[in-house]
Amino acid sequence: MFTASGLVLVVWGALVAATSARRPLAAVVCAACFAPGLGLALLGPLTPYAEARSARALASHIDPAARVVAFQTFEPGLALYLGHPVLLLSDTGQELTSNYVRSAHARLGRSATLRPVAALHALLRDPTPLYLVAAPARLRELRRLGRRRFVPLYVDRRSVLLAAHRVDANPVGDTGARRPAGAS
Repeated sequence: MFTASGLVLVVWGALVAATSARRPLAAVVCAACFAPGLGLALLGPLTPYAEARSARALASHIDPAARVVAFQTFEPGLALYLGHPVLLLSDTGQELTSNYVRSAHARLGRSATLRPVAALHALLRDPTPLYLVAAPARLRELRRLGRRRFVPLYVDRRSVLLAAHRVDANPVGDTGARRPAGAS
């Protein structure tokens, strides 16, 4: 990480030192190229960090047409990768980054994308395939409230993807696409 950025700094510094006294325009060009050059040098080392915080890997294990419910957790970008809203089950709205939604949660009531945790039972009664996304710390509470066995399909350090109904899927540890029953 420091090798590429250090090299950019050394080359940039050498160019500025060599040209600034005799050619002021060259020094201005070097100054203008500093930030983009450093950004390009850091692009490689920052990629693993960005991938670890992205919902892309999680979304790759979900059929885009499937019902997806986030249980007291919010994965920014998941709805973007799936192409449709993801229902959030939360009694407080604290998982969202919107201070307005958090403060007005009780007044807003039920919405298409935000419902109380008690709505889990109604969602589980529907026989269509359902995926649940939960934080590892919330798994015990989810299993207690759901009163059923969920099949883990994908795990990363921030979230666990579970199948709530029978799906044609491989559990965690197996490879291959994970698609709900009936999906093409």
